[in-house]
Amino acid sequence: MQVDVVPESTVVAQGEEEAEHFYIVNDGTYQVEVTKTTSSDVVKVAQLSSGASFGDMALLYSTTRTATVRCLEAGSVFRIGRAAYILAVRDA
Repeated sequence: MQVDVVPESTVVAQGEEEAEHFYIVNDGTYQVEVTKTTSSDVVKVAQLSSGASFGDMALLYSTTRTATVRCLEAGSVFRIGRAAYILAVRDA
């Protein structure tokens, strides 16, 4: 499913326990941030654009989200559900 994303919105948030989707960037620009547990400082670790993906770690390891992804420039992402993602990875 394609989802439109507006600037300054959060696509996924670090620590979310309900990780149910994998994302592929169709267009736009997105920033990946990690909040350090020791100091609460936010560190910008990557910038994503068309073709990049995120959200796999939480799905593969049934864990919380390890980073926050925020939209910098309007765009869209393809959102793939957990079951479809696991099936695709398993058959790859």
